[in-house]
Amino acid sequence: METKRGRMRSERIVLYMLCSVGMIATLSQLVFLPSIATIREELSATTLQVSLTVALYSLSLAVAQLVYGPLVDRWPPKTILMTGLSIFTISSFGIFLSESIHWIIAFRVLQALGVGAVGVCGNAIISDLFSGLERDQSISVFQMFHSVGAAVGPAFGATVGLFLNWRFSFLFLTLMVAGVMAVLLWKMPEGRKVSSFSFRSALRLLRAPHLVYLCLSAAGTSFVIQSFHTSLGFLFTDHFHIHAAWTGYAFMTIPLGVFTGSNISRNLLSRIEREKIVYIGLVALCASSGAFAALVYLFRDPAAVLAIIPNLYLVGVSLGIVFSVVTSMMVNWFPELRGTALSLLFFSRHLFATAGPMLTGFVIGLGHVPLAYAFISAAAFLALPTFVAGVRFSRTQAQVAAAASK
Repeated sequence: METKRGRMRSERIVLYMLCSVGMIATLSQLVFLPSIATIREELSATTLQVSLTVALYSLSLAVAQLVYGPLVDRWPPKTILMTGLSIFTISSFGIFLSESIHWIIAFRVLQALGVGAVGVCGNAIISDLFSGLERDQSISVFQMFHSVGAAVGPAFGATVGLFLNWRFSFLFLTLMVAGVMAVLLWKMPEGRKVSSFSFRSALRLLRAPHLVYLCLSAAGTSFVIQSFHTSLGFLFTDHFHIHAAWTGYAFMTIPLGVFTGSNISRNLLSRIEREKIVYIGLVALCASSGAFAALVYLFRDPAAVLAIIPNLYLVGVSLGIVFSVVTSMMVNWFPELRGTALSLLFFSRHLFATAGPMLTGFVIGLGHVPLAYAFISAAAFLALPTFVAGVRFSRTQAQVAAAASK
């Protein structure tokens, strides 16, 4: 019979293996970026075709959330996660072997459909393994590893491309995920199956105002972070006229800030309520993104970057405070349909993470760089009142339920 200490050790191993998969998930999304120009030349592809490898990945990732959520509520999360990781592993190896841009596009879609299981299944398994404060802190750790993947992804891809070939990035992804899967198969429990799931209950969930408001608030923060990621290169080269070779370091600033913010929120969880932590993070996001937009509007001198870089870090810290706690709130608000609720949350995030760069990229293409950052700042400011509205509806719902039970 497994001792309590042995069980706790197994739970920690599972947690950090899930965190490793989460890190690989974000790494795989960004590892591609430094090699886009090389791939276009090597495969004689058009710019549009290469862009589709990024755009369709994001879109497929968003759609996958709507599939995995209900599946997790009906079947054991372990089964769903291992299936998704198997698809990801096969498609990553497929990219390594591909000699055609069309096959790479197809395998990138499959990659996203497979890795889409990580967010929903990982959080569901963590919520089954832990409870209360320990669960919230574990979800925060899970988010931190996502930030690590985002921070090292472009650097990892660039380094592999420099010393080997861009294809080897995907071979390394294949081997890393295969190793983690072996440990998870051995140590990970099946996870709780929510037998009460039905499409009728899922539709009722969609009509819950507090879920809609929380998803919209989370979508706003995803709009902010992804718009920053995709626009920084244009900002530094087109607006501040800084040589492109120096801009790569700036891409690490926000993920490092998110890592710091996740640590801050993890420590705050034992001291103040979840809702207050998110409120603090969103207020800080409004302030930092507003200050960033003002700096871009007021200055074009390259020296302004000395203020821009610390501001980017503060944007990341603000987002890091928010991300993992919002996920914990969703699990806490809808425990019996946590997979479906999480899938709607992640779908909203990925959808707006796709829409944000499209809008800001279009505005920057018209030559209005400061206006693009005004849109990003507006998304941050809209995320705050929608979150407050969601919390109010949640409390009203809890009061009604309490009164009905008396």
